[in-house]
Amino acid sequence: MIKKENKGLLSQKIEKEIEALIKSGKIPVGGRLPTEQMFCEQFSVSRNAIRPALQSLSARGLVKIIKGSGVYVNEIDKKCVTEPIHLYLEMSNTEDLMLHAIHMRQMVEPEVAATAALKRTSIHLEQLEENLRSMSECPIYNLEEEYELDRQFHSLVSEASGNPIVNLLMEPFYKLVSNNRLPVFAKTKEMNTEGEKEVLMEYHESIINAIREKDGREAYFRMREHLKHTERNYLKSFTSED
Repeated sequence: MIKKENKGLLSQKIEKEIEALIKSGKIPVGGRLPTEQMFCEQFSVSRNAIRPALQSLSARGLVKIIKGSGVYVNEIDKKCVTEPIHLYLEMSNTEDLMLHAIHMRQMVEPEVAATAALKRTSIHLEQLEENLRSMSECPIYNLEEEYELDRQFHSLVSEASGNPIVNLLMEPFYKLVSNNRLPVFAKTKEMNTEGEKEVLMEYHESIINAIREKDGREAYFRMREHLKHTERNYLKSFTSED
């Protein structure tokens, strides 16, 4: 039983108790939660305290509210982690944040590429080579597809490292950079899409070659240079003439 107090604090405490119930596994994924009335009786509160708690759990992705049916435990997937981080980054998007994101990738991704060279499987290599082919065949004017293929490339390298947490944490930053590719590629006034694509392809191909040869040192060096080029392009976009 929860003591009666401020409605907001009361709903938060109820939310934590329901969350603990879900985390304990007493209600399995896909299982239906007790009804609002049952919760009211359990916590000795009104529906006005229960509903905000359930709505907050729904917003966080822990449960799914189906009108006329009930509240069900959601299956927690990758999006439940990456989308809130990506939303935060997008809402906080400033020049400094973008540069910080690039610097963070420079600290992490070279080591990820080196690990990928040592732990990659033949399937990982096939996926990377297919990505490179798709990038080569992508029409020069289709920037959206090009940006998506670039994001996929970095995600595939992370997956090849064999550490699922790496890709989970990095995915929002891949998306952030991908969504800001015009300044990242310095495609401002000159829109040098062809020249930048050639450079991008050279970096990607050299990284894939190092991963293919299981040369961790070379993969590290090539990824570091690739991301240094990304930083130079981003800074260049602020000095381009109007």
